[in-house]
Amino acid sequence: MCFEDYGGYFPHSEGDEELWAEADQNERVLFYQARTKSPPRETQYGFFLDRDLLDREPALARIFRGLVQDLARLQNLPDGEPGPIRPEELGVGFFEALRPMVVEARYFELDHLTSESLDGALGELGFTDVRHFDHRLPELLSLVDTAREAGRLDELALLFPLLAELRGAAAVRSAGSGPGDVAIAKKRD
Repeated sequence: MCFEDYGGYFPHSEGDEELWAEADQNERVLFYQARTKSPPRETQYGFFLDRDLLDREPALARIFRGLVQDLARLQNLPDGEPGPIRPEELGVGFFEALRPMVVEARYFELDHLTSESLDGALGELGFTDVRHFDHRLPELLSLVDTAREAGRLDELALLFPLLAELRGAAAVRSAGSGPGDVAIAKKRD
């Protein structure tokens, strides 16, 4: 079973928060996202703002434009990963001022799998000897891209199944109880 091991996203912390804004000719949207490690969950709120009303309130329009520009500038910095603008940096007043301008709000919440939670779920379903390993697909896809660029994709088509089997077998042999994004298990009779 291949899955996205959510536990790997937060190796040194319990979670994070992020705020970003998007603006085009028709919409002004403010997004807030919170992710937690324990429990593994992602929550996102989207606040769709009345563009005309926002544009008639110069102070709020200026704050919103500034937020969009700051986020764009941070995302385009060449060196390193910039930290997101945190909701607490704006203050409660910013969100209270936007409240009358929200014409639609959307919300979703996702519970994510981690190696540990997958192990528990598979155990409840009767699987034993659950082992994990990192998949080898990126290496194979890189090989395919290289062959495509060299104009030798037809030659690789014959080798691809063999390479996939060899790399997959090696990965299965090295599988252990640690985290990984592929799990193998035995089913009890």
